[in-house]
Amino acid sequence: RSVKESTITELLQNSTDAIIESKVENNRIDVNIKYELVENKKSFVIEIKDQVGIKFENLIYLFIPYYSGKSAMKNMTGEMGNGFFNSYRESRKVEIETIDENGNKFTIIDQPLDENDNYITIPGTLVKDIEKNIKYEKTNENRGTTIRIFYVSTTEEDFILDYTSFYSYVFKNYSDMQDNIKLFIN
Repeated sequence: RSVKESTITELLQNSTDAIIESKVENNRIDVNIKYELVENKKSFVIEIKDQVGIKFENLIYLFIPYYSGKSAMKNMTGEMGNGFFNSYRESRKVEIETIDENGNKFTIIDQPLDENDNYITIPGTLVKDIEKNIKYEKTNENRGTTIRIFYVSTTEEDFILDYTSFYSYVFKNYSDMQDNIKLFIN
């Protein structure tokens, strides 16, 4: 699997696990793919959104590799705490916005850094560290989590190839989601 395929697999599984564990009524997962200019660089953006929201006490699991809050349950995967970190491989930025059932909203922006502490701009660059920016606010918005992964796409042709192969992968592997999870691909 490619890095983007591994990332979407992990993000979809995390959303599915959260829906199963929380027993939330809205079992919808939205998948969006975009081509955006970010800091004057063309970026391939994968966005996953569910209606669960990450509880405050579980945010720590996003920050520490190989540390997981998941326990062994039927129909759930992941207990090792390393899957989400696939999203940092080859990404230039990771944005997480989550609102829990109490209206606590956290916005986390992670930017992988190379060995010289510069932001990653070239695909395949080894990630040495991650710069984190975290914002908290109280809100009346509905609960849910949106994760956006930004990858560098150097040309429009690269984006079309990424877009086509990504959609093909998602349709082939996720057209029949488990436990009545509804997947919407835009």
